[in-house]
Amino acid sequence: MDNVGVQSIEQPIAPVPPVPKKSNGLVWVLVVLVVFLSAVTVFFLWQNMQLRQQLAVMVQPVVTPSPSPSDSDGIADWKTYKNDVLGIEFKYPPEYSLDYSSNSFKEGDTVSILVPAPIKNAGGKVGETNIILLTVAKPVLSSLSLVEWLKGSVYSSYPGKFVVNKRLAGQDTVDVFDCGEGCFTYLFTKHEEKVYGVVYRSDVYDEKGLLQKNIDQILSTFKFTE
Repeated sequence: MDNVGVQSIEQPIAPVPPVPKKSNGLVWVLVVLVVFLSAVTVFFLWQNMQLRQQLAVMVQPVVTPSPSPSDSDGIADWKTYKNDVLGIEFKYPPEYSLDYSSNSFKEGDTVSILVPAPIKNAGGKVGETNIILLTVAKPVLSSLSLVEWLKGSVYSSYPGKFVVNKRLAGQDTVDVFDCGEGCFTYLFTKHEEKVYGVVYRSDVYDEKGLLQKNIDQILSTFKFTE
């Protein structure tokens, strides 16, 4: 059968839709996010390191040098007593004087420190005298321990108790208290087979407490020079 008279009908070709281009926006967002997180991480690591360094500095002990007696509490201008034969040295206020004729210790005295004190005579007039504030004994040779020496000495009969302190040149001292005609504190220590003694008045009093303060400062400057 012939195809005469049959017209061919061409089907229209549907247009191919364009392929959308892939957007790079998401990639850039991810890149920026990674960079930001990295920067934050580095910042916190750096901050943590700084805090560790600051803490390390804070916990380090701070050593403050103790002022020496010569440059503290206004005693830089004090006079110095030094006895090279007996090997002792101490400082005392310039307004005080020294006496070498006192007799406070049975073993004999080396030197006494005198302090001026006001007195009233029978007529009510105010004058001035010197009283012994502190006396340093002559050292005594002994092979005994300090406590054994004291037990065999006249000081063992004193009613006061023996108290161990560190009040002379940083060494152990035994304090003996006695109240008879006034109250006194005896300090004894031993250095290189010698017993050293110091006695001072325990009943000194002045309104400002300067006498007791000066006694403590004098004792703090005591040292052995041998």
